[in-house]
Amino acid sequence: MAKTKLILFHSGHENDLIMEEAFTILFREKGIEIVALNGASAESASNLLEVVQDSPEDFIAVVGLGAYIFKFFDGEAPAIHRTLNIPLVIFIMDHPGYSMIEMPEGIEDALYITGCEDHEAYWRKHRPLDKNVITVKNIAWANTAESLSPDLESFLKRDPIIFAPVNLSMAGLSTENWWAYVEQQHEPVLSVIKDSFALVVQNFNMCVDDAIDEILFDKSIELELLQRVEASRCVDGLTKMWRRNFVIGSLIDLPIVVSTDYVPEQFLGKYADKFIQTSGYMTVELMSKVQFLINIPPPRPKMVHDRIGKCIDAGAVLLTEPTSGIQEILKEDRDYIGYTYNADSLRETVTHALNNPADAYEMTISAKKQWDEKVGDGSAIKVLLEAIAEMPKAS
Repeated sequence: MAKTKLILFHSGHENDLIMEEAFTILFREKGIEIVALNGASAESASNLLEVVQDSPEDFIAVVGLGAYIFKFFDGEAPAIHRTLNIPLVIFIMDHPGYSMIEMPEGIEDALYITGCEDHEAYWRKHRPLDKNVITVKNIAWANTAESLSPDLESFLKRDPIIFAPVNLSMAGLSTENWWAYVEQQHEPVLSVIKDSFALVVQNFNMCVDDAIDEILFDKSIELELLQRVEASRCVDGLTKMWRRNFVIGSLIDLPIVVSTDYVPEQFLGKYADKFIQTSGYMTVELMSKVQFLINIPPPRPKMVHDRIGKCIDAGAVLLTEPTSGIQEILKEDRDYIGYTYNADSLRETVTHALNNPADAYEMTISAKKQWDEKVGDGSAIKVLLEAIAEMPKAS
């Protein structure tokens, strides 16, 4: 009998619910039903068997979105994938160091899938004996709706503004709070964080972990795994906050709308009407109503954020730093408008685009073609199914 069901674990947060919807749509085309369990529907490992007891032979694999799945492996019940004798696959949604720390014993047989070659490299460096980690380009599937691809007339009727879906806080911390948090770190971690942050700011196409490794090597410093992960987290947070505040601050006098949960004090008052709060679904909907979307990449140059795919599917013109990962898929000045972290150059580039929307429109057509050819909405699903087919059954 063919296996026709897949168990999907996730936290229940909105972005995970969007990915659950994408899973459901894309796997349905393969004749596979998603049985989703999240923080609201399953409290512990002890009740998982109730979900599968009616037809345990129907399940093809257990899949988790992020380290959240580890809460279901608490030692109080057999690992569900072993009970069903099927593969366990975990998508790494954050820095892999967190997964390494939270990983319980007894699930070393899992396959880990990242959406970033930088993350895969980190994993292989710090767990060199593991062979079960692979990368896909489109881990957080783009819009599950049909691509809009507006014609020129429809495009020109859109709001002639820049939409910036970038939160100006991270993990509940503003830029100022991130620095306060960093100052609480002890040496040598504190010096490593500050020196690595300075190195990443000077070299925009450098990965956070490469910068940290360079500082550790130059200064002959060794960090324990927990310290190493904390250094990555802090440098990542500081760099993201610096980049986002720089870009938004440089463009704030232009027609721009910023979706963020937190508005820095310097933008209140005069610019307050430029800031809104949107949920995941609302964010995707707004992308289809504007002419331009600006992407501020994380300091992991090989990562292609799912925001890129959503922008392309929504038919908006993409403005982004030309990272190495993006350049593997899209070509600057043909598929998107590139910018640098120079305030005058950034404003000039964006102003020119706003003043010439018909010229910029052509990029949406080319970008869609390139994205479909090189990534496609189902690339992660294809990789996942192929990997499951090749994995040995749980022992």
